[in-house]
Amino acid sequence: MTKEDMFVFIGCILGAFIVYKIFLMFWQGSTIEGLQNRQVPNDGLLANSVTSLATATTMLETTTNELLLSNPTYNTNYSTKCTTMYDIINLQMVKIVAGLDPGLDKAAYIRALGDLNTMYQAKIALNDTLKTIDAVETTDSSTSSVMAQATAYQTQAATAAANAKNSLMTSVNSIKSSF
Repeated sequence: MTKEDMFVFIGCILGAFIVYKIFLMFWQGSTIEGLQNRQVPNDGLLANSVTSLATATTMLETTTNELLLSNPTYNTNYSTKCTTMYDIINLQMVKIVAGLDPGLDKAAYIRALGDLNTMYQAKIALNDTLKTIDAVETTDSSTSSVMAQATAYQTQAATAAANAKNSLMTSVNSIKSSF
C-alpha cells in the first residue's frame, strides 16, 4: 500500500465518521419519544393560560379604546379611509396593467407582475380591515349606511379579485408561451 492509498483510506474513514456524527446530531435532535425528552420549559404563557388570556383580553380592550371604533365618527372615518385606499390600489393596479408589455424586458415584466400581486394582497388586507371595522357595533344608527357601503365594496372586491386572477393567469400564460 502506497502513501497515497493510505491517505485516501484515512480520508474516507474520517469522512465517513464526520457524516455519521452529522447524521446522529440531526437524527437525535429531532426525535421526541413520547414526552420524555421534551425540552420546552413550562413557563411564561404556557404556565398559566388563564393569566395569558386575561392579558390578551386587556390588550384587546386597550387597543379598541385607543382606536375608538365604537364611536360612529371614527368608525365611519376608518371605513372611508379604507375604501379610499381600496380605490387608490385599484387605480394603481390599472396603471400597472396598462404598462405591462411582455414583448420588452422580461425582468421588468416579472417585477410588474409581482407589483400587481402585491397590490392584490393589499386589497385583501384592506377588505379584511373593513370587515373588522364593520363588525364593531357603534352607538349610532348610521351604521347601516356604512354596512351597505362595505357590502358593496366586498362585492366589488370579489369581482376585482376574479378579474385580477384572470389577468394574472393570462399574463403568466403569455410569459410561458414567450419562453
